[in-house]
Amino acid sequence: QGNEILLTGITKEEYIKKRFPQKLLTTNTKIDKSVKLYPEYEATILQMNPGKGVCVNWELCISTCIAFTGYGKFKNVRAGREKRKKLFLNDIESFKKQLKRELTNLVKRADKKGKIPVCRLNGFTDIDWSQKLQPDGRIIEVLFDGLTVFDLFPKVGFWDYSADYLKTLSNKIPNLHLTFSYKGNNILECNKLFARGINIAVINTPENQHTFRKKDNRKQVDFDVHDFRFLNKPGTIGWLKFKE
Repeated sequence: QGNEILLTGITKEEYIKKRFPQKLLTTNTKIDKSVKLYPEYEATILQMNPGKGVCVNWELCISTCIAFTGYGKFKNVRAGREKRKKLFLNDIESFKKQLKRELTNLVKRADKKGKIPVCRLNGFTDIDWSQKLQPDGRIIEVLFDGLTVFDLFPKVGFWDYSADYLKTLSNKIPNLHLTFSYKGNNILECNKLFARGINIAVINTPENQHTFRKKDNRKQVDFDVHDFRFLNKPGTIGWLKFKE
C-alpha cells in the first residue's frame, strides 16, 4: 500500500512529496534575528508567493515585492513557497489540517522551553484569516469548524503587515497585531489608521522619506532591527530597507 503505484505512474510517497510541502511554518533571517534579540519568544512564519488569490491590490506591488529579493531569488525557495500557495488555493482542507498540526507543535515547543509562541501567517501575502470572504471576492474556507485560527490558538500571538485598509481598521482580534503597509498610493488610509494608533511600515526610499520624514511629531523607528511588530508602541512609523 505504501508503495502503491498511482495512475500518474508515481508512488504514493512521491505523490505526497510532490503535492504537499514538507512544512508550512518555517523561519527566515529576520525571524532568527528577532528571536536572538528577544529569546523569550518561540517564533515561526508562513511564507507563500504573493499574487492573485492571496493578496489585496497585488497588481500594485507585485513587481517590487520583497518576496522575490534575498533568498527569494533562488528557484528552490520560490518553488517551496509556490507549493504552499497551491495547497492553500486548491486544497484548503489539507492545508488547514497541516497548519493546525504545526501550530499545535509550536505551542508544545514553546511550553516545553518556557517561551511565548508567536506566528506570522502572512509572510508575503495578505490573506484575511478571520473570514471566508477574501478582499478579491474569493470564498476560501479558512475557518476551522466555525472558529478562526486565532480562536483555535489563543495562546499564540499572531502578527502581520497588511495593505488591507478595512481588515486593519476593523481588527478587534485580541491575539492579532497588524501593522499597515504604505504602498505609495494609500497615504490617506495611512493617516486615518495612524490617527487611531495603528503603526505604519514604509519602504525607505527618497520619495517616501519626503512624504514621512517631515512628520517629526511621529515616533520613527528602524523596522529592520527585528520583525516583532507587536512590540512597537502605538503611533510608530517604521522604516524598512529597500531590498534588491
